[in-house]
Amino acid sequence: MSPFQIQWSEGLVAPLANPGWQHQASPGSEDAKGKPKPANPMQAKPVPAFVRPCLLASIVVMIFLQSHDVNGAPRRRCYLPKTPEHREAFRTIRNKYEDLRFNEVEPWNNCSEKYLQRPKMENLTKWEKLEALELELNLFIPVLQNQSEPTFSKETTQVLDFLLPYRENLKTCIQDKPPHHKESGYLSRFKEELQRFNTSNIEQSPKCLEEAVGLNIYSLLKDMTQVGPLHHHHGQHQRPAN
Repeated sequence: MSPFQIQWSEGLVAPLANPGWQHQASPGSEDAKGKPKPANPMQAKPVPAFVRPCLLASIVVMIFLQSHDVNGAPRRRCYLPKTPEHREAFRTIRNKYEDLRFNEVEPWNNCSEKYLQRPKMENLTKWEKLEALELELNLFIPVLQNQSEPTFSKETTQVLDFLLPYRENLKTCIQDKPPHHKESGYLSRFKEELQRFNTSNIEQSPKCLEEAVGLNIYSLLKDMTQVGPLHHHHGQHQRPAN
């Protein structure tokens, strides 16, 4: 039951017209000799009238804390869109960079192929995948914003129109991460591989990092759209099956 779904027992709150404190015997409450039965100590007693405003105020405070952050701003709902409006733009960018390499267009064909593959999210939990996606978006978005190929500008704009708000929503979702969650070795390894993906390409040339991002933009989208429901239960923190 939600902390705000308060179940009021019958007789817990006395009617306003009869705010008295003393227990009144109801019909049929006499014993076999006609004497009133003793009051049941487990029976809920009426709440004093002066206490009720305090109860209501507590409920209001609980609801406010649930729906607002520590700064008092309304808490945003976690929502991750599954399909971008211009999904084909992701595929187009990837295909164009593949064509540049296939046709041996310089400087794109000078980048080492072994550094062009982004790290995989295998064995990460759902919450770790959110953190991994945020790290990748923090790398991919600035590269796309400084993309050097003018023929890609339309598709790049369409891709950014999806990625930028997605990243903001992602931050909201990560705030709901269970407090007991600890970083696994799989996530640590992912961070190391992503750092290697970044430095190895940029050490060759900023063009190589741009190419690596372009070649992986569609696979990144597929990982983004495969993030499952984020509901969690206390005491449960399962790792996906291999």
